[in-house]
Amino acid sequence: MESIDKQHLLRQLQETDFVLIELMEYLDTHPYDREALERYNLSSNKSSEYRKLFDENFSPLRQGSPNRDVDTWLWGETDFPWDD
Repeated sequence: MESIDKQHLLRQLQETDFVLIELMEYLDTHPYDREALERYNLSSNKSSEYRKLFDENFSPLRQGSPNRDVDTWLWGETDFPWDD
């Protein structure tokens, strides 16, 4: 199995979420731009994939992230990504 670089994955997630915010702001003023809406949907899916991958391999990024350990509440138990 290929090793996942925590910092690289976090960077990809941050970049994708930045694009999402920019597209949301653009779509607020251009709601009928089909290309922007397609890009938004693709970026949203990519963000979800990155977030799930990060949660599964490192730690939950948000309180709403699924808890992968049924015996332990993981939120706040591990280092936050910015603590590395």
